[in-house]
This record gives sequence, structure tokens and C-alpha cells, in this order.
Amino acid sequence: TDERTVEEEAEEKSEMTALRERLTSWKSYGVVFLDLYLKGQKGNATAIISEKYGVTIRTAQRWKESFESFVEDFLKNKF
Repeated sequence: TDERTVEEEAEEKSEMTALRERLTSWKSYGVVFLDLYLKGQKGNATAIISEKYGVTIRTAQRWKESFESFVEDFLKNKF
């Protein structure tokens, strides 16, 4: 029903807000990765982060791996 859809949307927004808050307190680049992924820029994220933060591609790759692991753990635990 429409009511259930509204509830699901509210829950998704709540989860996204919680994820953003957790990423912000975790690492400065966490929300940047999230925004890139949501914009469909996963493939370019390493290069973008490398340039934005002035780190090597390898460091940005490690950060990306850490970000993915963090989000995976967050989604498993749902807060």
C-alpha cells in the first residue's frame, strides 16, 4: 500500500542519515566516498579521492576498501 511505501521511504532516509553521521565521525573521506558511489562514480572514486586529499592511488585504494568494509558492517548491524 501507499502507507507502507511511505514508511519504507522514511526508514531508508533514517538509515541513510545514520550512515552519513557514522561515516562523518569515522573518517573525513567517508561521506565523500558515499556521495561518489551514490552518483555512480564508484569506478572513478579512487582517482577523485587521491586528487582531493593529495594521497597516492594506493592509499586511496586502501581507503576505498576500508569504506566498503565500514558500510558493509553498518548495513549488517543496522546501527
